[in-house]
Amino acid sequence: MSDQSDQGKVTIMCTTCDTRGTATVLARIKEESSELYFADLDDHIWFVTTFVVCDACGRSAVFSYATDQYQIPTDDHWNLTRPRPPSGYLSELIPEKLKAEYYEAAKCFNAKAFRAAVVMAGRVIEGACVDHGVTKGMLGQMLDTMRDLNLIDEAQYDVAQDLRGLRNRGAHFLGAHVGCWAAQNAMFMCEAFLDYTYVTKLPYEESKRLRQIDELQAPEATAPSADATETK
Repeated sequence: MSDQSDQGKVTIMCTTCDTRGTATVLARIKEESSELYFADLDDHIWFVTTFVVCDACGRSAVFSYATDQYQIPTDDHWNLTRPRPPSGYLSELIPEKLKAEYYEAAKCFNAKAFRAAVVMAGRVIEGACVDHGVTKGMLGQMLDTMRDLNLIDEAQYDVAQDLRGLRNRGAHFLGAHVGCWAAQNAMFMCEAFLDYTYVTKLPYEESKRLRQIDELQAPEATAPSADATETK
């Protein structure tokens, strides 16, 4: 991304339509850095964030860069902030086979193979079903079984069904476009599903189980006897 003028036009590489062209600047924020992080520098560092809309496809994006008062930003300085790629990190509690599938989906996304990324993200959800012993039927039926067996809750079920719909758009030759934003949503939903299923849900369920044990073992509250309340 590079500045053409201060009047609202910049050149970008749009990750949605995958074309290099102009974009209209809707807002630009310039913030001075904290001295806590740059106390050893003589010149102040500024962070510039620019919100733009691609003139070719009309989709929005956010770019940012850090600069001093003498530096003119070039394409190498700009960082795409939104839409952003998947985090690329998964907890060690998630099975290695599922992480391998997710990382392959992330590679597809970063290579701008968005349709392939969506299909791979759907494979991750299917793999989670298989990991829980649910192997019969199509993915939709597998998710129904996961929910009926209380292996996933309603929120997880809804996320997985939305991701299944995106996967079908990418897997079947129906002419449906799968762009950057759809692929990004698929990756985020995939990551959220894995995190809650294998990371967040476990300590929550354990805490719930221990709380139920405490409630069962707690002495029952009894009303004070007449002798105890009798005054001398």
